[in-house]
Amino acid sequence: MNGRLDVLAADELARAFFSDVFDSGTKPPNFARYQFADPKQSEGTVLDTHPYV
Repeated sequence: MNGRLDVLAADELARAFFSDVFDSGTKPPNFARYQFADPKQSEGTVLDTHPYV
């Protein structure tokens, strides 16, 4: 991972664990883009479900 949260390398276990990030369609896969711009990720966040946030 670099400073922009692009995934630079991942083994088979990481690809399985973070499959949503790899299947999001962005090249290279990016954790920040997935977290804030992917419609699947925007529902059910901690801000929606946690009563003290």
